[in-house]
Amino acid sequence: MFKNGKFITKILPAIIWMLIIFLLSTIPGDQYPKEAFDYGSIAHFFEFLILSYLLMAAGGKYSFKKMLVVLTFCLVFALSDEWHQSFVPNRSVSILDWLVDGVGTVTGLAIYYLKK
Repeated sequence: MFKNGKFITKILPAIIWMLIIFLLSTIPGDQYPKEAFDYGSIAHFFEFLILSYLLMAAGGKYSFKKMLVVLTFCLVFALSDEWHQSFVPNRSVSILDWLVDGVGTVTGLAIYYLKK
């Protein structure tokens, strides 16, 4: 799958992006700036749009099976992210956030499909 050292250019960006998502989830809720507008849902949407796109790009040629694998992986990763937040002070599990993650994932998959 990763011939000629393509690991760095293919899968590493997605792994780094997952690490960034995880690190952002470790910030206690009271340390986020209080804005008039809640940017949380927008952040969730774009985090997973980008992740799904990076994972699709890492796998090479488009296939429906690969898309389903990426969709499932992103939804499980989003669920684990929500669970992780339950251990962070002033953060909680949110089904709405998980649904927004899913919409971001599907949007990223659609963009990848349209660009193929």
